[in-house]
Amino acid sequence: MHRLGIGITVAVAIALGCSNRTDAGAATASAKSNQNWQRMKECADQADRVTRRYGWVEGQADSVSQHGVMGWENHYSAKYERCYLVANFMIQEADAKNQLPLLYLLMYDAFETRIVAQCSDMTTGNAAAFCEVSQPGEQSSRDCPVCRRFFKERMEN
Repeated sequence: MHRLGIGITVAVAIALGCSNRTDAGAATASAKSNQNWQRMKECADQADRVTRRYGWVEGQADSVSQHGVMGWENHYSAKYERCYLVANFMIQEADAKNQLPLLYLLMYDAFETRIVAQCSDMTTGNAAAFCEVSQPGEQSSRDCPVCRRFFKERMEN
């Protein structure tokens, strides 16, 4: 009987220990989820401030480049712990003669308000001039496929 009592005590202790670890894991996951939610909200607020500062209005020309602002979106990347703002632009003067791309994207680090990448639609000879990834401490890349992968990775993670 003594062995059975010890066995039951050990089984209950193990079960309670597992339950506590599971509860602690769930609490940690919940706290991380809440933290990411807060960062997503802060990211959206910061993106709104940046777009107002630049005076962007969807469907109108940007005051600096005079390129049409097609729209924008923000994304908080938990993987990179960064708030990204991606703006879509259209070059009204684009045609086969001047070899400019019709569309290009700019990716900003919204809190640092700096461009981290720009990519074009790659339909013209000079489109590669609109493809660049520049990260602090790294050499810039002017490769359109690399740029597209960079955008995709940051916006999906």
